Amino acid sequence: MAQRGAVSRAYGYMQQGQYDLALDELSRAEHYTAPSPLTAAEISFLRGQCYDRSSRASEARGAYLYTMQKFPGTIYARQAQERLTAMKELTEPPKD
Repeated sequence: MAQRGAVSRAYGYMQQGQYDLALDELSRAEHYTAPSPLTAAEISFLRGQCYDRSSRASEARGAYLYTMQKFPGTIYARQAQERLTAMKELTEPPKD
């Protein structure tokens, strides 16, 4: 119950643009009890989102890659792959 509350608070902070507070809540969510694999995937992906939205691209990539490697086959792994693809397209120069 406390774990889910921390994840919910993280979503709320993210909506407000308070990514450092969201990251704190995600860390709390991980430490209440061992999260289920799906909840761990969600936490990992949300961590990537927080880094991504606060212009911490390197950390975002790391979180997204971790999500894909540790939780393949989940919706969060697919979303992480989509975001990595979009990030790559944003940083590559246009092809002539």
